[in-house]
Amino acid sequence: MAIEEHLIRTTARLLEQWLPPDSRTDVSAWRVQVIGGSAPRVFDEDWESPPPLTKITEYGLFPETFGADGNRFPIEAELMEFEEGLDYYCGQRASAGRPDEIAAYVIEALTETLEAGSGPLDRRVRPLVGFLAGVLTEWACEHLLRIHVAAEPGGARLDDELHLLIRDHDGKACRLSVAPSTAVPPVDEPAGLDTRITWDRTLLSEFLWMNNNNPVGFEVTVEPHGLVLDTSADATFRTWKGFKDDDFRLLDGVALATVLAETEQAAANMALSVCLSEDDSSDDPQPPVDQLVIPVLRDLIDTVTKRVSDSDEKPLLVFSSGWPLEFRGEGAQLVLVGPEKVGVIDVDDSC
Repeated sequence: MAIEEHLIRTTARLLEQWLPPDSRTDVSAWRVQVIGGSAPRVFDEDWESPPPLTKITEYGLFPETFGADGNRFPIEAELMEFEEGLDYYCGQRASAGRPDEIAAYVIEALTETLEAGSGPLDRRVRPLVGFLAGVLTEWACEHLLRIHVAAEPGGARLDDELHLLIRDHDGKACRLSVAPSTAVPPVDEPAGLDTRITWDRTLLSEFLWMNNNNPVGFEVTVEPHGLVLDTSADATFRTWKGFKDDDFRLLDGVALATVLAETEQAAANMALSVCLSEDDSSDDPQPPVDQLVIPVLRDLIDTVTKRVSDSDEKPLLVFSSGWPLEFRGEGAQLVLVGPEKVGVIDVDDSC
């Protein structure tokens, strides 16, 4: 397996969104950048010590990092030594507090960097940091370099940033760069709600598997409904959508909260199976309280709600078919209705 750059990038961007905003700018206090690169194959160039800085610059595609005015220049590098870890579910296991040696090092480095600038990480960010560390270093990660940089050639070392470069056996490389947002140019175009929905869908399918080959799929569609939803909103919407009374259940606030709580528990139970391995004995500590799948599922539903309501307001109507999720292979839909748009979360749990 090669480095999963798309998954690393998705996780990094979601982390950027979940980190606390800077009080002065009201945007994320951190920029988290993922840059794909290439290096010689391990067979052609083994690293017993860090390569020369000129080579690191080439392999990691320095200096471009945070845009044209956010260049970074390597001034020092460390080659991290580690025992070979597991080659499957490393991100899931690291998010659940069971990282291998190299993922544990990356978790520590990320946590120290982020907490030095923003204070203690909250309960949903910690497992996401673990997942990022795990997917960055899993499968074919042969080498990890920690690179110290300056903002200009020969400049002062930037100790409040973190730059990691990994290389797999075949020479594919990937760089993770983290810096305070106040020290780099602003993002040209912040991620929209549809992009965030895609990130959430991607991560959920990494944790929820029906079997070894079939992840649970989440599809989201949002469209205008063009209806006037007054006192007869339930009947009006059912007629427009063609819902039969016994197919879709209308959920009030209390029922929705119960459905989501039961779904979160079912998802956490399923996700736990990929967070453990055969090496975990029955004497291991209790399952982690803060499983990543729960805040990701909440983020998906909250983001779809914002998409149909254009605000943080609750949907006008919520219909469900097959929720709470039980993952029995029968599929399910959650329908969120706003003043002008409807969003459908379609769950495919077929095998």
